[in-house]
Amino acid sequence: MKQFIKYLPMACLGFSNGCFSSPPPAPAVTSPPAVQHLVHQIKLADIQMIQQGDRLTVIIPTDKYFEPLTTTIKEERQTNLRAMSQFVKNFSDSYPRSVIRVTGFTDQVFSHQTQRQLSKSYAEAIAAYLFNAGIDPRRIAIQGLGSSEPIAGQTAPRSAALNRRVVIQIN
Repeated sequence: MKQFIKYLPMACLGFSNGCFSSPPPAPAVTSPPAVQHLVHQIKLADIQMIQQGDRLTVIIPTDKYFEPLTTTIKEERQTNLRAMSQFVKNFSDSYPRSVIRVTGFTDQVFSHQTQRQLSKSYAEAIAAYLFNAGIDPRRIAIQGLGSSEPIAGQTAPRSAALNRRVVIQIN
Protein backbone atom coordinates (compact mmCIF):
# COMPACT_ATOMS: atom_id res chain seq x y z
CA MET A 1 0.00 0.00 0.00
CA LYS A 2 2.85 2.39 0.70
CA GLN A 3 4.09 1.97 -2.85
CA PHE A 4 0.68 3.02 -4.25
CA ILE A 5 0.59 6.13 -2.11
CA LYS A 6 4.15 6.90 -3.06
CA TYR A 7 3.28 6.99 -6.79
CA LEU A 8 -0.18 8.62 -6.58
CA PRO A 9 1.08 12.21 -6.69
CA MET A 10 3.00 11.49 -9.90
CA ALA A 11 -0.16 10.17 -11.56
CA CYS A 12 -1.94 13.40 -10.70
CA LEU A 13 0.96 15.63 -11.63
CA GLY A 14 -0.19 18.80 -13.34
CA PHE A 15 -3.66 18.87 -11.85
CA SER A 16 -4.74 20.91 -8.88
CA ASN A 17 -7.12 19.56 -6.26
CA GLY A 18 -6.38 15.92 -7.03
CA CYS A 19 -6.97 13.88 -10.16
CA PHE A 20 -10.52 15.01 -10.86
CA SER A 21 -9.94 18.60 -11.84
CA SER A 22 -9.95 19.63 -15.47
CA PRO A 23 -6.69 20.16 -17.35
CA PRO A 24 -5.44 23.67 -17.95
CA PRO A 25 -6.99 25.39 -20.98
CA ALA A 26 -5.22 25.10 -24.30
CA PRO A 27 -3.34 28.21 -25.38
CA ALA A 28 -5.33 30.48 -27.65
CA VAL A 29 -4.34 30.26 -31.30
CA THR A 30 -4.59 33.52 -33.15
CA SER A 31 -4.69 33.89 -36.90
CA PRO A 32 -2.81 36.60 -38.73
CA PRO A 33 -4.91 39.74 -39.31
CA ALA A 34 -5.11 39.04 -43.06
CA VAL A 35 -6.66 35.62 -42.44
CA GLN A 36 -9.04 37.04 -39.85
CA HIS A 37 -10.14 39.64 -42.41
CA LEU A 38 -10.80 36.92 -45.02
CA VAL A 39 -12.84 34.88 -42.53
CA HIS A 40 -14.89 37.94 -41.57
CA GLN A 41 -15.52 38.81 -45.21
CA ILE A 42 -16.59 35.23 -46.01
CA LYS A 43 -18.98 35.06 -43.05
CA LEU A 44 -20.71 38.22 -44.27
CA ALA A 45 -21.01 36.79 -47.79
CA ASP A 46 -23.50 33.95 -47.15
CA ILE A 47 -20.75 31.35 -47.60
CA GLN A 48 -20.69 28.64 -44.96
CA MET A 49 -17.32 27.32 -43.79
CA ILE A 50 -16.92 24.29 -41.55
CA GLN A 51 -13.49 23.29 -40.31
CA GLN A 52 -13.03 20.00 -38.50
CA GLY A 53 -9.35 19.55 -37.76
CA ASP A 54 -7.57 19.19 -41.10
CA ARG A 55 -10.84 19.04 -43.05
CA LEU A 56 -12.44 22.16 -44.52
CA THR A 57 -15.87 22.29 -46.13
CA VAL A 58 -17.11 25.43 -47.89
CA ILE A 59 -20.74 25.67 -49.03
CA ILE A 60 -21.73 28.30 -51.60
CA PRO A 61 -25.45 28.80 -52.33
CA THR A 62 -25.79 29.03 -56.11
CA ASP A 63 -28.94 31.16 -55.94
CA LYS A 64 -26.96 33.94 -54.29
CA TYR A 65 -23.86 33.68 -56.49
CA PHE A 66 -25.09 32.88 -60.01
CA GLU A 67 -27.42 34.80 -62.31
CA PRO A 68 -30.78 32.96 -62.55
CA LEU A 69 -30.74 29.92 -64.85
CA THR A 70 -27.11 30.53 -65.87
CA THR A 71 -23.61 29.75 -64.67
CA THR A 72 -22.63 33.43 -64.79
CA ILE A 73 -21.33 34.72 -61.45
CA LYS A 74 -23.15 37.80 -60.19
CA GLU A 75 -20.91 40.87 -60.46
CA GLU A 76 -21.49 41.93 -56.85
CA ARG A 77 -20.41 38.50 -55.55
CA GLN A 78 -17.04 38.22 -57.30
CA THR A 79 -15.11 39.94 -54.50
CA ASN A 80 -16.59 37.45 -52.03
CA LEU A 81 -15.51 34.51 -54.17
CA ARG A 82 -11.98 35.90 -54.48
CA ALA A 83 -11.76 36.20 -50.68
CA MET A 84 -13.10 32.67 -50.22
CA SER A 85 -10.64 31.34 -52.81
CA GLN A 86 -7.72 33.01 -51.08
CA PHE A 87 -8.76 31.48 -47.77
CA VAL A 88 -9.07 28.03 -49.38
CA LYS A 89 -5.62 28.48 -50.94
CA ASN A 90 -4.09 29.44 -47.58
CA PHE A 91 -5.73 26.44 -45.93
CA SER A 92 -4.77 24.01 -48.70
CA ASP A 93 -1.15 25.21 -48.64
CA SER A 94 -0.92 23.62 -45.19
CA TYR A 95 -1.90 20.27 -46.76
CA PRO A 96 -0.03 20.19 -50.09
CA ARG A 97 -0.96 16.57 -50.86
CA SER A 98 -4.68 17.05 -50.34
CA VAL A 99 -7.16 17.04 -53.19
CA ILE A 100 -9.61 19.91 -53.37
CA ARG A 101 -13.02 18.57 -54.39
CA VAL A 102 -15.44 21.03 -55.95
CA THR A 103 -18.91 19.53 -56.34
CA GLY A 104 -21.99 21.20 -57.78
CA PHE A 105 -25.57 20.29 -56.87
CA THR A 106 -28.98 21.30 -58.20
CA ASP A 107 -32.61 20.70 -57.34
CA GLN A 108 -34.97 18.42 -59.32
CA VAL A 109 -36.37 21.02 -61.71
CA PHE A 110 -34.63 19.87 -64.89
CA SER A 111 -33.99 16.48 -66.47
CA HIS A 112 -31.37 14.28 -64.84
CA GLN A 113 -28.84 14.96 -67.62
CA THR A 114 -29.42 18.73 -67.49
CA GLN A 115 -29.05 18.70 -63.70
CA ARG A 116 -25.67 16.96 -63.91
CA GLN A 117 -24.44 19.28 -66.65
CA LEU A 118 -25.62 22.42 -64.83
CA SER A 119 -24.18 21.30 -61.49
CA LYS A 120 -20.82 20.54 -63.11
CA SER A 121 -20.83 23.98 -64.75
CA TYR A 122 -21.43 25.56 -61.33
CA ALA A 123 -18.48 23.61 -59.94
CA GLU A 124 -16.24 24.60 -62.86
CA ALA A 125 -17.06 28.29 -62.39
CA ILE A 126 -16.11 28.14 -58.69
CA ALA A 127 -13.01 26.04 -59.44
CA ALA A 128 -11.84 28.80 -61.80
CA TYR A 129 -11.68 31.15 -58.79
CA LEU A 130 -9.53 28.60 -56.93
CA PHE A 131 -7.22 28.31 -59.93
CA ASN A 132 -6.97 32.12 -60.19
CA ALA A 133 -6.08 32.24 -56.47
CA GLY A 134 -3.00 30.16 -57.27
CA ILE A 135 -4.10 26.60 -56.53
CA ASP A 136 -2.54 24.05 -58.87
CA PRO A 137 -5.35 22.79 -61.14
CA ARG A 138 -4.02 19.24 -60.81
CA ARG A 139 -5.15 19.34 -57.16
CA ILE A 140 -8.72 20.32 -58.05
CA ALA A 141 -11.29 17.57 -58.74
CA ILE A 142 -14.55 18.83 -60.26
CA GLN A 143 -17.84 16.97 -60.42
CA GLY A 144 -21.52 17.66 -60.87
CA LEU A 145 -23.95 15.45 -58.99
CA GLY A 146 -27.20 17.16 -59.98
CA SER A 147 -29.95 16.46 -57.45
CA SER A 148 -28.56 13.09 -56.31
CA GLU A 149 -27.59 14.22 -52.79
CA PRO A 150 -30.23 16.62 -51.45
CA ILE A 151 -29.71 18.18 -48.03
CA ALA A 152 -33.31 19.41 -47.75
CA GLY A 153 -36.73 18.64 -49.18
CA GLN A 154 -37.31 18.96 -52.90
CA THR A 155 -40.84 20.37 -53.09
CA ALA A 156 -40.90 23.56 -51.01
CA PRO A 157 -39.09 26.47 -52.69
CA ARG A 158 -36.94 27.26 -49.62
CA SER A 159 -35.88 23.63 -49.25
CA ALA A 160 -35.12 23.24 -52.93
CA ALA A 161 -32.94 26.39 -52.75
CA LEU A 162 -30.77 24.74 -50.09
CA ASN A 163 -30.06 21.89 -52.49
CA ARG A 164 -28.68 24.29 -55.13
CA ARG A 165 -25.10 24.68 -53.95
CA VAL A 166 -21.42 24.19 -54.67
CA VAL A 167 -19.36 22.40 -52.02
CA ILE A 168 -15.59 22.71 -51.76
CA GLN A 169 -13.99 20.06 -49.61
CA ILE A 170 -10.38 19.63 -48.56
CA ASN A 171 -9.46 16.49 -46.60
